[in-house]
Amino acid sequence: MEPLDAYEPWVQSFAVFNSAVGG
Repeated sequence: MEPLDAYEPWVQSFAVFNSAVGG
């Protein structure tokens, strides 16, 4: 997995949410 640092802040949040829902 690439570091979230490389993404926009909102993408970071989206990735965290996506992980939470198992998607």
